[in-house]
Amino acid sequence: MQADVVLNAAHWMYLISVAAIILTMILRANVVVPSVIGTFLVVLAITGNPISALIGIFSASFVAAKELFNIFLVITFMTALLNALKTLQADVRMVQPFRRVMRGGHSSFLIIALCTYVISLFFWPTPAVPLVSAILLPAAIAAGLPPLAGAMAIAIAGQGMALSSDYVIGVAPSISAKAAGAAVSAAVVADRALVLSLITGGVALVAAYLLIRKHIVPADAGLLSAWQARAQDGSLARIEQSGSFDKAELARGTMGADPALPSGPALSDEERRRVRWSKTFAVVTPLAFLAVIAVMVLPRLFPSLPRAARRRCGGAGGRRGLCRDDAGDPGRGRPAQDAGRLSGTRHRRLRVRLQGHGLGAADRGFLLRGRQ
Repeated sequence: MQADVVLNAAHWMYLISVAAIILTMILRANVVVPSVIGTFLVVLAITGNPISALIGIFSASFVAAKELFNIFLVITFMTALLNALKTLQADVRMVQPFRRVMRGGHSSFLIIALCTYVISLFFWPTPAVPLVSAILLPAAIAAGLPPLAGAMAIAIAGQGMALSSDYVIGVAPSISAKAAGAAVSAAVVADRALVLSLITGGVALVAAYLLIRKHIVPADAGLLSAWQARAQDGSLARIEQSGSFDKAELARGTMGADPALPSGPALSDEERRRVRWSKTFAVVTPLAFLAVIAVMVLPRLFPSLPRAARRRCGGAGGRRGLCRDDAGDPGRGRPAQDAGRLSGTRHRRLRVRLQGHGLGAADRGFLLRGRQ
């Protein structure tokens, strides 16, 4: 017979800490402080020693780094890739073609939801939302879609469907699988989360469309002008102070004060070179992620193939992020090349660490060559 679990003070401290963190997230505040305090209280309830509780705060960081470093590495590469694409303005070029097919409010609702979902699967919703909002939302409003309807489509498809499954990058399923124990596979969690997210997200999108379809009007450029006028009343500074930077970026993107992409004969040689690389990365990046999807799908069709999609995704992001150093900022960060070369011992140690954290041979070789 398995012994019954008796709840003690540590369990209650943990429950209170989780509730405090959830409340902090609802209030859109920083969760670091309640997390640290919660860790201290839980260890204090277990040991009864304040010194051990302080030590537990630092030990928790080391345990998290040991268990989740491969996930942190993927996040680092994907964030670097996103910043590289933003510097080259290739992210705008990847989204802009969808504006041409927004002929009406009904199709605009579907296109915004689809684009947000696809981009959020590869870059997470936080950077995808301001990108889609600044580029596609104005075109959707001019096509007759109410602004609130566009916001509903973006929120449901991005923060709802894509983030809940995180199927491509696989960070959320990996964390859930580690929390559940060794008996649960991250691949199983990802597959089931994808099905659940598609069902619930699809129902939510249909319900949202049924609620707003009567408010969709024929296309009119005056709709966009009236909406943009709201962002030019001096409220942008208040937006920057009241929320995250993404909100301020969204407001700037909808003002239409500056062109998103430079063009024309007045471009300098450096700007022409940047535009050329921007177009290249706007094509190469989607193709690379299509290859990642193929790596994820083929093992299901051919079980003999290995499953290493998340490693390939992080490795692909790291490669393109490093390539961007040569494309976007020539000569930057290289005042002394010899100072950045790895010694033989450090080279071997770094190779072992990269191998231990899930990078394949091709990815390790590329990263090590890039730092030599």
